[in-house]
Amino acid sequence: EINSPYKTIQFGLSNTQEGDTVLVEQGTYQENLIWPEMNGIKLISKGDSTNTVIDGGGSLRVIYIKPLTSTIDTTTVIKGFKITNGGNVSEGGGIYLYNASPTIKSLNISNNSSNFDGGGVYMEVSKPNIYNSTISYNESASDGGGGSGLSIINSAPTVKSTKIIYNTGTNGQGNGISIFGLMNPQDSVYFDNVEVSFNSSPYGVGGGISASATKFVIENSTINNNSSQYSGFSQGGGFYISNLNQDSPSRIESCNISNNFSGNSGGGV
Repeated sequence: EINSPYKTIQFGLSNTQEGDTVLVEQGTYQENLIWPEMNGIKLISKGDSTNTVIDGGGSLRVIYIKPLTSTIDTTTVIKGFKITNGGNVSEGGGIYLYNASPTIKSLNISNNSSNFDGGGVYMEVSKPNIYNSTISYNESASDGGGGSGLSIINSAPTVKSTKIIYNTGTNGQGNGISIFGLMNPQDSVYFDNVEVSFNSSPYGVGGGISASATKFVIENSTINNNSSQYSGFSQGGGFYISNLNQDSPSRIESCNISNNFSGNSGGGV
C-alpha cells in the first residue's frame, strides 16, 4: 500500500499540485478514481501492469477524468497499471475521458464493462495519447452501443504500439474500436503499430473497427480474426467504414487485414 499518509491512490491524487508525481507501490487497490482539476499530474506505478492493479469493484468506472475548470493535456500521465473490473455505467467502464487528453502508457485495461459505449475506454472531445498498452476482454452489453474495447466520439487520439484484442459486444459497432465524428475538421484519429484482433459481436457491424463520419490514418497495423456474426445484418467483419470526410481522405497503409468474418457482407472491409 502507499505509505502513510497516502493510504489510497485517490488521497494521493487529491493532495497534488500541478506537475506532481503520485508513485504507487505494487499491490491491488479497489478504488474508483476521480481525477482532480489539475494538469500535469503523473500517476505512475512502481511496478507494472502485472503487479499493480486498480480494481473498480464492478460498481463504477475505474478512472474518471472530466475537468470542468482546468485543461488536462498530454503532460498528464497514467503509466504502469492494470485497470480492471469497472462497470455498471453507461460509458467507459475502465477509463472515461471527457475534454481530457492525458498520456496513457503501459496499461493493461481488461475485464471492464459498460451498458452502452466503451467498455474498456470511452473518450469524447479528447485528444489523448495511448502507447504500449493492451485493451482486452472488455464488454459493451446493450444494443446500439459500440467500441467495447475503445470508443472514440468526436475525438482525435494517437494510439501506438497497442493491442486491442478479445473485446465483445452485443449489438453495436466496432467491438474492438468504434470511431464516430471529429473535434475539428483538421483533426485525424491516428493508429500506428496497433493490433486489432479476436474482437467479436453476435450482431452489429465492424467486428474489429467501425469508423463513421470521421477521418483516420492507420499504419503498420494488423486487423485479423475479428467477426460480426449475424447473417441478416452484420457487415465488415474486420473493418466497417461509412460516411467518411471526402474533402480530407482517410488512409490505411502497410496493414494486414486477414481472417476476419462477417455473417452478411464484407468479411474483411
